Amino acid sequence: YNGEKSEKAETVATFEEYDKLTQKGYVGKVEDVNAADEVGPSYKDAKPVAVETDKWKYEADKSTNVYRVIGDDVYGKKGGRDNHGHDNDRGWGNNSDWKKLSQNEWPAVGSKLETKTISVTKTEYDAYKGLGYKATDGKGNYTITSYFTLKYTKNTKSVKYTIFRYFIKPTTDAGRLGDNVGGQGFTWNQKAGQTVYTFGYPASAHPDGNKAFTGVTPKWCYGKTLATKYVSAADKVEEHVGLKCSMTSGADGAPWLVKYSSAKRLGYVNGVTSLFGDTDKNGRIDVNTSAYFDGETAAVYNKAAAVWSGSIVTK
Repeated sequence: YNGEKSEKAETVATFEEYDKLTQKGYVGKVEDVNAADEVGPSYKDAKPVAVETDKWKYEADKSTNVYRVIGDDVYGKKGGRDNHGHDNDRGWGNNSDWKKLSQNEWPAVGSKLETKTISVTKTEYDAYKGLGYKATDGKGNYTITSYFTLKYTKNTKSVKYTIFRYFIKPTTDAGRLGDNVGGQGFTWNQKAGQTVYTFGYPASAHPDGNKAFTGVTPKWCYGKTLATKYVSAADKVEEHVGLKCSMTSGADGAPWLVKYSSAKRLGYVNGVTSLFGDTDKNGRIDVNTSAYFDGETAAVYNKAAAVWSGSIVTK
């Protein structure tokens, strides 16, 4: 069928999931994430933060104590009380009226901070849509007063792992895949000693722990199939053929191609990687094996080839 990329899905993963899936070829992204979590004033690494609110919520708190935040410090008005801290300059006023508080003196979350009033032009006044309170004296003077309360945060850092999945939506039935893009041939009952190429995506470490492959980059082996027949009762293997190859697990199902042309990239499938062996017991995979393709394999292939799965495009 002809398809089009219909959507991309993002999934947040653990490091282990991210590592496993990207080794299999998935596309992902790693990000440093900075977060600010709310805490109380006594928290060791608390940072004071001014939070803007509106005039009505601010004045609903009848407390006359007003504070100021400068950088990572909290200041209290000397004497502890003032007239709501109004400041009619564009800046934060004169620091001489304020006392820097030690952390054990910091007020509760939600305490009022000084307001900030600035003069604006008529154009700025009309365009303003924020929480601040707009006022005019009828003489062409316009002001906006902003109201703030206090909260405390702690900064945390973490790493976010994201995996992307792309979904392809079928649109038009174009017939059989092989008729459109081509495919490899198939052969069976071949003698041992045939020259084969095998291509795969090995990912796992060798038995000794050495991890030589990522699972992302395709690898290949080339050589003659071995005369030795491989048998494994544990794996229910009665007869496998072998090929000298260091590819590890992850290359399972890799095709074995005889009469392969590197120029045309075509050949005949005469095996698929099934098992991995360490024949000299040195902790490194040195043999890949495949079931022997005989007449029974050909019968299964021909039976499957005669049965079309049908269109997968919804009509």
